[in-house]
This record gives sequence, C-alpha cells and structure tokens, in this order.
Amino acid sequence: MSLVAGCDRTSSQSAKEHHTLSSAADYGDADRIRILVGSGKPVDELDSSGLTPLARAVMAHHMDATKTLVSLGANIHFKTAKGEDLVMLAMSHEKDDPLEILSYLVGLGLRVDAEALEGTTALNIAINNYDEKAVTKLVALGAKPNAKTASILSNNTNIPPKIMELVGSK
Repeated sequence: MSLVAGCDRTSSQSAKEHHTLSSAADYGDADRIRILVGSGKPVDELDSSGLTPLARAVMAHHMDATKTLVSLGANIHFKTAKGEDLVMLAMSHEKDDPLEILSYLVGLGLRVDAEALEGTTALNIAINNYDEKAVTKLVALGAKPNAKTASILSNNTNIPPKIMELVGSK
C-alpha cells in the first residue's frame, strides 16, 4: 500500500540521469545527492508530489541516500500534506524490508506512534501490508494500537493471526 507513487526505483539508472535531488533520492544515488546539494540545490526542495528528497529516499528504503541527506541537513520532521511522517513513509513500501530504515529513523528520535491527519500510524500501515516483522518491531519500539487500528482489524479478516496477537486482538 504505497502512500505516494513513484518511489519504486532501483539504483541501476545512470547518475547522469539524476538531474534533480528527488530523482537521485529515488534511485539511492548518494554521490549525486552530495554533488547536487554542493552545487546549491536546496536539500528540502519539494518535488511535484509534495515530497522532499529525504522522504523519497526513506520510501524507497535507500539507507545510504537517507543518511547522506540527513548529514546534509535534511528536515527529519517533514510531513506530507496528509500528515504522514518519515516513519509512516518507511512503512508504505510493500516490496522491501523497512526494518533497517525504521531503526535508523527511530535512532534519530522520530516517534513510532505519530498519527497522520486521518489517524493513520506506521503500525496501521504495517498491519495493512501484513508485515509481521515490521509490526513486531514497531510494537517492540512502543507503537500502540489506536482507533484506526481497531477499525482495520475489525474490517479485514485476512490479517494473519500472529499480527492480531501482536497488537492485542484475537
């Protein structure tokens, strides 16, 4: 359940094609990110989707690009127009394991229980993705179910029993 389209990229594209920070972040091109910021590109410049390069790197689970952007002063407290923070965005990409990027973000002091405008949390996203590892990690880090979680659990009969157990519902 990707929250924002366009972050399903691999790092195989040539660096010459990364003309924007968002593109370099999508592809995890930390070297190009350093070059672009060094040449004066604003590290927190919003792209046409309303995302910062850091948000795009986090969504694509590109650890080197994420660390590079943070080291260059990117805003770790960025939120989307819907109120989604970086922890939520890390959970939004179904294809990759978010645990490394999640641990890094929490290590920076970001909260695992923040709520977006509609009450969505990182835990809710992990549950919707049936990501048992992410749910386990989030609960271990202190994420608690909220009203939206209860709605998700009651309206989705396909949630694996282990996830139901982890969030205190049987």
